Amino acid sequence: AEARLRADLLDVESYEVFLDLTADPVRSRSEIRFGCREPGPGASTFADLATRTVLGAVLNGRELGQPVDGRLSLPRLAADNVLTVEAEAVYSRTGRALTRFTDPVDGAAYVTITCYPSGAAGIFCCFDQPDLGASMTISVAVPAGWECVANGPVAQRPPEGQAGAWRFAAVPGMMPFEVTICAGPFVT
Repeated sequence: AEARLRADLLDVESYEVFLDLTADPVRSRSEIRFGCREPGPGASTFADLATRTVLGAVLNGRELGQPVDGRLSLPRLAADNVLTVEAEAVYSRTGRALTRFTDPVDGAAYVTITCYPSGAAGIFCCFDQPDLGASMTISVAVPAGWECVANGPVAQRPPEGQAGAWRFAAVPGMMPFEVTICAGPFVT
């Protein structure tokens, strides 16, 4: 019932998700643009956010409090909203969500992000339910010598062998739990 209410209230337009894999812990920044079908002082909902640390959350220029039990309260929704959240994520030990693996053969580190079925909120702020898809653009900062793949085609990458950010073209109608990223010193 709660998911139906949120889906009836919101029209999620886009996500801009930036992940910094060069930082320890990994840092994420999400900017979510969404509409509210019944705006006003009493209009409210929540975003999913279960990261280790929230460094800042701003809705339409207003600072928000910390999430409680994986929910970031979003009060006083306007017709058009911008939510920006900066957070720190931790590596999982389960092989789901954000995972770092050291290959015993080459000794190199590799990172995978598999958000299905419920790992997205542990990495970046989102509306993590199947009926709230949106256009999603992903950018990932990686160390020198790393390659990166994600859901969309590569739109921009750092010069060969250098550290920098990979940017992937927007994927329309994507759900947060569909985000998949692989990064590391792959040979291609």
